[in-house]
Amino acid sequence: MNKNKGHLKNKIRGYFAACNNMGQPPGPKQKTDYIDNKLAKICGVSKVPGKVFPGRITKDLLDEENRKIFASFPDTDNLKRPDCLAFGKEILANAE
Repeated sequence: MNKNKGHLKNKIRGYFAACNNMGQPPGPKQKTDYIDNKLAKICGVSKVPGKVFPGRITKDLLDEENRKIFASFPDTDNLKRPDCLAFGKEILANAE
């Protein structure tokens, strides 16, 4: 992202992150950590919507090193399509 931030800056309409958060729903701290203090700072764009979604773990899709790290975690999918669509609508409304 650092390498391409000049190309990205005028195209960014929103930020999102997916975070398993140790099985807990992500909250304001994760938004601050991942969106405000990370993505927005790297890209230099802060006045766009941002959201952290609950993540998912699919161990069969991981490389061997990460599969070992996540071996004790169950496969989970906590993403909810309505939440993702609502965020997309927020981005569209903000872009107008």
